[in-house]
Amino acid sequence: QQHQQQQQQQQQPEESLADIRLEYDELTHEKTPGSVFEDFQEAPISFGPTFKFVVGSSVHDTKRRPAWTDRILWCTKRCAPDVEPWFKFTNRRYRSHPELTTSDHKPVSALFTLDTLVLSEAKYKKALSEFLRRVDEDENRLASTVSISKNELDFGQIDYQRPVIEVLTLTNSGDFAVSFEFIRKPGESRLFAPWLRVIPQQGRIAPRSELKLNFIASTRAARLEGAMMDGTVHDWAILQLENQKLIFITVTGESRPS
Repeated sequence: QQHQQQQQQQQQPEESLADIRLEYDELTHEKTPGSVFEDFQEAPISFGPTFKFVVGSSVHDTKRRPAWTDRILWCTKRCAPDVEPWFKFTNRRYRSHPELTTSDHKPVSALFTLDTLVLSEAKYKKALSEFLRRVDEDENRLASTVSISKNELDFGQIDYQRPVIEVLTLTNSGDFAVSFEFIRKPGESRLFAPWLRVIPQQGRIAPRSELKLNFIASTRAARLEGAMMDGTVHDWAILQLENQKLIFITVTGESRPS
């Protein structure tokens, strides 16, 4: 009787054998609750187990439990959320290749069709030209809307432990906020001379508004570091706007020994 049952099983078509054993498939069990390969899809399996076979034949190796170890899954949602609306990805065929006997596995293959939008070269060039024109207009608008009250500062006499403050005004006359920051001068590791501070060093100017830049000169030494023989000091600062425009500010002062 046991021999007859084995013969009946061997005579069953591959699809029936698959239906019987797929309920024990480990990947299907793990994927159903979302434990692995979330958002990945797999076409229905209509072929028999792909492992393990006696090499050189299509006979199952009875020492190992048959299993579907060779699979093809695909993802178009989480893996490419910005691309999916532009195409339709459809599985047309999913099969194994039992005729191949060079391994103890049976390889599988899948056939897909990809329906996607066709790019109109003329419309693309027109849209690109319009986009570049608007970008150029925005850059020009940003460059022309920010101005500074003056580019030269003279602190006059800078005495020991008596800070001197000069104020510059940045004005944004446009309809867009503009970011700014002071950047290092070429070949130097600091933004300003040791005796000079600027508050704030970076920020954002709201549309149709002004922002004050406080330049503070001070020293705790009897003579300012970097002072010339006649007691004068010089420095300069680079203010960079969001559109890469640079504003140069020169700073001078005078220091006499106290």
